[in-house]
Amino acid sequence: MTIEKGFIVNGWFNLFALSGVSLQYKVSDGTILWDGPVSLDSAIFSTSSTKISRISLPVSKRKEYNGGSYSWMAEDSQIYVYGWFGPASSSEIVCQPSSLGYFTRLVNYNTPGLVNGSDPSPSFFLQMNVASTPPTAAQLSNIASASSYAVATYGQTSSGVCSGYTELSNKISLNQSQFDGQGRDGASAFFPPFTKTGSQSSPFAVQASAGQFFISGTFLPNIYPALADGLNIYKRTFNDNWEARDSLFFCSSSAINDAQFSLVSQVGPGLLAGSGILPYTPVLASGEQSYSGSAVLVCPTKNGILLEWGQVMKGNNFF
Repeated sequence: MTIEKGFIVNGWFNLFALSGVSLQYKVSDGTILWDGPVSLDSAIFSTSSTKISRISLPVSKRKEYNGGSYSWMAEDSQIYVYGWFGPASSSEIVCQPSSLGYFTRLVNYNTPGLVNGSDPSPSFFLQMNVASTPPTAAQLSNIASASSYAVATYGQTSSGVCSGYTELSNKISLNQSQFDGQGRDGASAFFPPFTKTGSQSSPFAVQASAGQFFISGTFLPNIYPALADGLNIYKRTFNDNWEARDSLFFCSSSAINDAQFSLVSQVGPGLLAGSGILPYTPVLASGEQSYSGSAVLVCPTKNGILLEWGQVMKGNNFF
């Protein structure tokens, strides 16, 4: 049974995994990753090494905004693993948060007197901690004794060491705000085939100017121009509550038409700078971001042929 499909673009990937349940990851050519089923408890994801970082978040209450107000919603425990897993990887590192700073959107699950629209005392917000051993899944999901700490394990915490490496060449950098109630996509270190933009992680940066919204983005290393040399940009502006499961979108003419996206612009090789940087390009008119089904889709192309590695941004990302 297929549980989920995703992209591996020149070795870059984001995958869904579970603790206590092993899953098998199969590439389209039949290759089985890691030679068989693995879980978050497998050695590949839980062995001390600066090549990986494991971020563990306990059950909590999350500040959920709706318009100008917010409410407190129960949030399941989560485990994120970042790393360099390829057979050719050797000296790469993952630089993880090292501070004990407070979060701004996640509080202890058992915070007393929690009221919608109001923050509790700062001491009830989760803090980032660094430990040599990660908490177990059972500890993270224990509501009765809910922890007040998110835990970073294994990765490199020395800013001096990290400064000697190059981002996404031999280093992945993480920051605390990625895990501060931003959800699955917000915690991503990149969005294949694109890098992340901003501390809260999204595939594209947004600017507003002269009644329009513009986006900019950058291909991950070694993708432009060998694998992709252009972009098709689409939008949909309907009040139909359309939802994307996450930012990933398998681009095909039929899928784009079925989702009612319309072409906004085509960006050819001559308009992509450096290693594949999309200059700020207009995508939405002012007000279009407010539609319940508003979204922007970016699909890479090669020699004008559509590639499937698409990424979506919902309209609420443009506020």
